[in-house]
Amino acid sequence: MKIAVISDIHSNIEALYSVSDQISNSMPILCLGDLVGYGANPNEVIDWVRDNVTHVIKGNHDESVITGKTPGFSSSSSKVILWTRNQLSQNNFNFLKHLPSSKHIKIGDHYLLIAHGSPIDTLNEYVHLDTHLNLFEYYFTRYNSNIIGLGHTHVPFIYNLDHSVIFNPGSVGQPRDGSPNSSYSIIDLSDVPKISLLNTKYNVDHSADKILQAGLPEYFAYRLYDGV
Repeated sequence: MKIAVISDIHSNIEALYSVSDQISNSMPILCLGDLVGYGANPNEVIDWVRDNVTHVIKGNHDESVITGKTPGFSSSSSKVILWTRNQLSQNNFNFLKHLPSSKHIKIGDHYLLIAHGSPIDTLNEYVHLDTHLNLFEYYFTRYNSNIIGLGHTHVPFIYNLDHSVIFNPGSVGQPRDGSPNSSYSIIDLSDVPKISLLNTKYNVDHSADKILQAGLPEYFAYRLYDGV
């Protein structure tokens, strides 16, 4: 069995459509949060997630849109949060509001944990290989999971330990790994789970133009070209 994993779409519908074109229609999809923020199509992204994703959790941008509070956000990011809050349909606002901040999922003999930040701070902690490597074994044991998927950093990674794996699929809509391409992952649930980190091109010009036309901070449009 194979499962697609996406994260950090950030209201970028062009990027999301490009990734969805690469995913088999029969493949379950997990989404690790931050459906909204930065981009200009929050309703379209949430509509797609509602229709196509099997399990979805919220990220810190989703939480800020729900609450209207932006602690720790830059003034530019806060502006997009408030703009998004005013754009959302009531149904999509309610969808975000009721998302969990993490999920435990059992599939066959595998136990999956998905969170946006870290298993401990599910919304806000940034987990990188060079800062959290010594915690990974603890995560597997403490949370009784042999597969852990995390988002938030927008930088993909994989770490294997025995028959367990922790990974970040990168960002669909606002990549920060030095490439403008959308990132996503596929989990192969064989006896030993295997993660593939994948990416695909999308129409960056179109996404950037929409951000500018919406009157959102231009920085969020131009950074798409550099993947930063």
